[in-house]
Amino acid sequence: MKWKHLFQYHILDRGLDYYNSGHVSIEEISETQILATVAGSEYYEVCINLKNGEIASMHCDCPYADGGSHCKHMAAVLYATAQEYEAISTSPQPKKALAEAIAALPREMLEQLLLEQGKKNAKLSEHIILIATKKLPKNYQSVWHAEISAILESDYSDYMDFDEAYDRFCDLSAYLDEKAEGLRKSGLLWEAFELVDIVYRTITDMEEFDWDTIFDEMMGTCNAWWSKLYDEANIDLRRKMFRWFRQNNGDSESFCESFLADTLIEIFEEPEFALELLIDVDTALQTDPENNTDSLIGQRITLMEHLGLSGTERLEFLQGYSNRPYARQLQVDLLISEGQESEAISLLKESKSMDATQPHLLSGYCRKLILLYQRSKQTRELREELTHYVLHYTQRDLEYIKLLKDVTPTEEWSGLSSQLQLSNSTQSIWDQLLVFDGQWEILMRKIEFSVNTQLLYKYEEALGERFPGRVRDLWLTAAEQFILRANDRGAYRYAAGLLQNAMAYPGGKEKAFTVASTWKTTYPRRTALREELKNVGL
Repeated sequence: MKWKHLFQYHILDRGLDYYNSGHVSIEEISETQILATVAGSEYYEVCINLKNGEIASMHCDCPYADGGSHCKHMAAVLYATAQEYEAISTSPQPKKALAEAIAALPREMLEQLLLEQGKKNAKLSEHIILIATKKLPKNYQSVWHAEISAILESDYSDYMDFDEAYDRFCDLSAYLDEKAEGLRKSGLLWEAFELVDIVYRTITDMEEFDWDTIFDEMMGTCNAWWSKLYDEANIDLRRKMFRWFRQNNGDSESFCESFLADTLIEIFEEPEFALELLIDVDTALQTDPENNTDSLIGQRITLMEHLGLSGTERLEFLQGYSNRPYARQLQVDLLISEGQESEAISLLKESKSMDATQPHLLSGYCRKLILLYQRSKQTRELREELTHYVLHYTQRDLEYIKLLKDVTPTEEWSGLSSQLQLSNSTQSIWDQLLVFDGQWEILMRKIEFSVNTQLLYKYEEALGERFPGRVRDLWLTAAEQFILRANDRGAYRYAAGLLQNAMAYPGGKEKAFTVASTWKTTYPRRTALREELKNVGL
């Protein structure tokens, strides 16, 4: 079975690495199918369908393959199949049979087999030693540095495009998960903590790769491991971890600019840690530049929560920064959580006045006022706020429009609906608005004017019941317009499909035949067009 030509060279290389690293687990193999699981940043399921000994199709649930590409996980499975099975039609021995065979082997033979395999596989060797001794070799950090460097080494010298970078960082994430989990299970929590540190430092030193999405994902992985290890550590080890964070965070020019500052505050919740961090934040609030104040305010509120300080005490602190929108937003949320909704409404009204030139803030204030007016059943205020919101701020769905209709008298809704149809705020959902309001005639006219087949497909069932003749003619119009720019079989197939849509309506078949006859006369040499018309009965 030939298959390597199906993959790009660098994908083949990554697939081979995955196979050699033991990431592939074959679940089933037969004459028609190969099923396997591949360990990456997650566990991915791979299915390879076979026909007459050749690949018919391949599927993997990883993001890379989602767009139809052949991924490294597929390649890894095919390497495993080719290397471990002489013929794809031969099923592997059941796991039960393997377990029985191992149980029947003498101890001496098992030891010999493990020794032989350990010499061939460095990962297996390290795993065996770790399980047996609960210790790592003296140069373990150097080994980890080398392994991480090998994972991140680019196939193209200094250049690494986004796809390759994402691939590499997924490998690094999988490496961290596997290695740290093994250390954790062996009780080596500090060593696992050190491993996360090495990965973190490696990522933050890679300034040439400015891909926020990848960076954020890796930082999230590091954060998750730090938190997990902290939860299992005793108080002495937690203090050791805390000192590490404090020292490394101190290298940052500003307390709140460091990624580690938020991690510190999120993880170390004990009062002894929170109190020390609170002092750091207060010092930074007095000395840091003005543009860092919001971050520090948020950090201090979190620390006050860790220390069990009351809502009143937190509100008093925030009132000292009431000139800042962010602090006022925190105040509003805190007032709501404390049941002081009237005070929250007053502060939101005040904020609308103070931040009148900042639309992105105003829309948020409106949404919170709408929520509070709903809760307190202030119908008049709710209707006024909703009307202002739906007419002045872009609507992504019908949520607030539906709510507005519910609280608007029937005799007033018609005029308000007309305003909404003309408002810029509803332009991205104008079709949904018309359907919601039952304005089918207006919707049909708009689709006819633009010959919008996408919307015609979307609403065909409802429009076809109401305007069958107009929907039929619109499909014909769309077909006649489309054929003017059609120049390949795929386009001819689409054009023929538009005529086929028209044939479903009264009189549509005759009209479609007339259009098709005109095309055959106008384009006598387009054999593919004739074939596609024939396929739809024309």
